[in-house]
Amino acid sequence: GWTGAGEATADIQLIPRVAVQVRPRVWYSRSTGTSSDEGATLLDAYVRGVFAGIALEVGRNHVASGHGRLAGPLLSHNARGLDMVRVSHDRVARLPWVLGALGSFTGAAWIADLGGDRLIRHGKLIVFEASLRPSRSVEIGLSLLNNQGGEGAPRATVKDRIFDVFLIKPQGEEISDKVVMGDVRVTLPGKGL
Repeated sequence: GWTGAGEATADIQLIPRVAVQVRPRVWYSRSTGTSSDEGATLLDAYVRGVFAGIALEVGRNHVASGHGRLAGPLLSHNARGLDMVRVSHDRVARLPWVLGALGSFTGAAWIADLGGDRLIRHGKLIVFEASLRPSRSVEIGLSLLNNQGGEGAPRATVKDRIFDVFLIKPQGEEISDKVVMGDVRVTLPGKGL
């Protein structure tokens, strides 16, 4: 048999601080002696705006998450795009007041729907990421991933769900899966490491 597929990416700037990206995919396959299979999907389709150094993304976007050079262990590069809302620093910032001594800071917070093709359909993935660079050679990262809710998930109040995101366990049964990751990256510029 044979298989054919095509993908394209279109980046469109709507106004100076707002852009859209759309990435469709179509395919057709036919195995010997069987019927054909064809389809189309929207891999990514989101709007991104940047205002006063803060970026807001809404739509389906591919996210690789973590602080490693090629992202990290929270979400991999081969995961599908997630329907989400994400707020992040578009550029590195300094913390206010005496906290500025901690170095440069960047961070992001987002919530995504995991879709209907799961055991617990339409669960929510809530992620917070932060990174501090106290010196040119050291970067410290912290990430919190919380997977909760969805059809068939344990019942909980909105207050319980919010507390759970921040690792305050509500009374009763467990309502989420959590991953907390910390990392330190050391760069030796003179050595190229």
